[in-house]
Amino acid sequence: MRIGRSTRAPIAVGSKRAHTSSMKVRRLQDPGVRLSLRGSVWGKGPTRRILAVLAFLAMTFIAGLPGTSARADQKDPLLDLLFEQLQKAQSFEIAQVVSNRIWTIWQTNDKDSINILMRQGVRAMQTGDFATAYDHFSTMTDLEPEFAEAWNKRATVLYLIGDLDASIEDVKRTLALEPRHFGALTGLGMINDALEDEEAALQAYEAALDLNPYLADARARVEQLRKSLEGRRI
Repeated sequence: MRIGRSTRAPIAVGSKRAHTSSMKVRRLQDPGVRLSLRGSVWGKGPTRRILAVLAFLAMTFIAGLPGTSARADQKDPLLDLLFEQLQKAQSFEIAQVVSNRIWTIWQTNDKDSINILMRQGVRAMQTGDFATAYDHFSTMTDLEPEFAEAWNKRATVLYLIGDLDASIEDVKRTLALEPRHFGALTGLGMINDALEDEEAALQAYEAALDLNPYLADARARVEQLRKSLEGRRI
């Protein structure tokens, strides 16, 4: 299923677009820029969306601390069973336990050095140090380009700084490696929401819910989008 905007070539390491994203993030290290962000990013409007992303990161990362797995990352065969259990879950509580286990696997790599970068990057992102987070996640994508969660985390940083086109590209890289990544699909819905593309946002949220029916925020947004689109068609 095609989700969101049309497919574009991935950002190549060292490309002009990758360099532009890096420059945008590095501007956040300037104290004046950070001061202005306190009035814009953390003010009305984007505030709720960004705070929700950071809260979600805290929840999923704490729940998904690296654990014991047959094969870390999206290639772990245990994921097939977990996704079956997620579909059969009879309550939100049961679904949350299964979802947390999925996140644990997604966020764990076979290499300790990558796991350290993951922890450092997430902590930097949670504290608003997006430049450091971007550097850590970019190092991960360079060293482990087949690690889906590295791309997903960098997509989140790019979303938070407003580089939506680059964020979409990283979401696509995530989904190419792990098509079941309901977190990336939810993120794609949020990106398309920010782009005011309600059709694409609805499609992404619905795809996420097909994989994880217990995404409460995504379900609530789907209901809002359906009403909005129906109103336009009348």
